[in-house]
Amino acid sequence: MDNLRMLNDAGIDPWVTLFHFDLPSALEKEEGGWLNRSMAGRFEAYAKLCFHEFGPFVKRWLTINEAHTIATAGYLYGNAAPGRCSNRSFCSMGNGTVEPYVVGHNLLRAHAKAVAVFRDMKKGSPPILHPLSTITMVISGDWTEPWNSADPRDAEASQRRQEFQIGWFGDPIFFGNYPKSMREGIGGGRLPEFTAKEQR
Repeated sequence: MDNLRMLNDAGIDPWVTLFHFDLPSALEKEEGGWLNRSMAGRFEAYAKLCFHEFGPFVKRWLTINEAHTIATAGYLYGNAAPGRCSNRSFCSMGNGTVEPYVVGHNLLRAHAKAVAVFRDMKKGSPPILHPLSTITMVISGDWTEPWNSADPRDAEASQRRQEFQIGWFGDPIFFGNYPKSMREGIGGGRLPEFTAKEQR
């Protein structure tokens, strides 16, 4: 807290990221990490603690950094924590056809719970959070352009790629659900659904 106070006194506004590939190993081992729905509640409690402890000194809160990368690198390609994928020559466990979507869903649920706590605490009397504070998620994704802009199939493919990258996390935050291309294109019940309450 002293460091945050010193930054404020020096005219520096800290940007605090609550999660970036740093899940406690006990939660991974004992509860299955982001594959478990319980992580949203765990994250909510963690965010509340951070807001309470550091709220007066922080104007910019970031819940989760690069959720797309967390879901794909950790659970599709296996080249980041926790190293899960379908390729058994590379990963000892995992199912890259399902797990990235489950993890992405739980990351979004965790973000939503943290934002709800943030809003409640900001309205509190007296308010715990800095009056000018804001909160968001960092959305990552590769940008794509049509190979041939005159070909509608290329434009559609480029748009679909954007929806599976940026829309995967942006659409639920702004519109309450996954892009239509994801809902229609991911079969076999692999893409989790939001409850009506979660979509509000």
